[in-house]
Amino acid sequence: MELTFRSVHGSLRTSDGKEPGSFTLAGQDRKFYPAQAKIDGTRLVLTGAGVPEPVFVRYAWSNRPEDPNLTDDSGLRARPFRTDPDPSPNGNIAEGIPFGAWIGGAGDSIPCSPPRIFPFLSCN
Repeated sequence: MELTFRSVHGSLRTSDGKEPGSFTLAGQDRKFYPAQAKIDGTRLVLTGAGVPEPVFVRYAWSNRPEDPNLTDDSGLRARPFRTDPDPSPNGNIAEGIPFGAWIGGAGDSIPCSPPRIFPFLSCN
């Protein structure tokens, strides 16, 4: 899966020089597995064993993420995000919870699968 961040200052990078961490992927079954991420400018390429056809991605989506090191040239760390729908009764991750790509960003949410109205990220 490829993620493209639109609200990035310069390029993506990590705060510690290591590969981006704290990513998980899931298919239609919504079973999440650890993912490996590679940075390519403002894009991330994610792969994960056990997820041959990824549909959903999460970043630092836990109470204590182990290595949330994704940042950009500004040094602002990426906020935790998810692309799977919220299991709340309305099933809409956008209602009531402002998620965003970067701390201090626009507070938009993720537009991946299914397509949503969130302009800062696109998934292929």
